Amino acid sequence: MTNDQEEKIRLRGHHIKILWFYKRPELFDLSDDEYVERFNRECPDWKGFYSDEHLLKMRDMFRKFLENPTLKFEYIEGLDSICGMCDHEKECGDPEHIYHKMANQLDQMVAADIPEMQVGHDYDTNDILDICRKKGWLEEQTPKT
Repeated sequence: MTNDQEEKIRLRGHHIKILWFYKRPELFDLSDDEYVERFNRECPDWKGFYSDEHLLKMRDMFRKFLENPTLKFEYIEGLDSICGMCDHEKECGDPEHIYHKMANQLDQMVAADIPEMQVGHDYDTNDILDICRKKGWLEEQTPKT
């Protein structure tokens, strides 16, 4: 792969749905330590599950999408580009492991919530944010005056 080519980004359902969480510009202004603390405070069920390094890589991935809302990704089932950065990739890829079962259950819930999205198709951030707006999942940021 040359420098001007990037690996195609692939996202599974539950990673697509959390894109709206990152639609808050203040998250990208936080220091790394502040961001990790904020994630753990706002997502207490996941506190300690992800390494700090993974949380920061995930933030960088979503920053890329929000800074370039026409950047395409493929909607897939199974392990995706974010899973590939995670400490738990091996467990999530093992059909017998509880993490695999949990991730697939979350993906199935998203598929039921967003039936307009089709596995194997390409989408961009604008597509996802439009769906989130239509479903009332996204509060628009009002400009500060």
